[in-house]
Amino acid sequence: MERVFEVAFRLFGGVILLFFAFAPAWILFHLAKTLLLDPSDLDMTAAIAFLICAPLLYFFLLLAFRAFTGRGRKQDGGLLPPLALKVFAVSFGAIAIAIAVFGVYQGELRPVLGGLGYLASATVLYRVVRHRERSTSDP
Repeated sequence: MERVFEVAFRLFGGVILLFFAFAPAWILFHLAKTLLLDPSDLDMTAAIAFLICAPLLYFFLLLAFRAFTGRGRKQDGGLLPPLALKVFAVSFGAIAIAIAVFGVYQGELRPVLGGLGYLASATVLYRVVRHRERSTSDP
């Protein structure tokens, strides 16, 4: 019975990750369509959107694949290498800071609080990864 719950949970996790992958895939699809039909409409915002959405889509699809198959990394059993998680945490933190700065610039409290909350999440993720690295490297 435990195996059934494990498989159901992995499938549910994979489906949720695919759901989250839909947003960057949708944005990338529309960027590609615009690139083909009217490239003059593309600007710096489109380049930034591409630089954010392409790795994010890859990240979600990789995690979904690993959730569906149940295969993680052979070295530590995790879903991603520690360096990839650190890069994700730093990127997420940078985006969080940008959201908070944008909120201050607009004079709105919600983006500031949201950005600070995201920054706290990124900090926790980074610390967890560092803690795991230290605990696996200690004899």
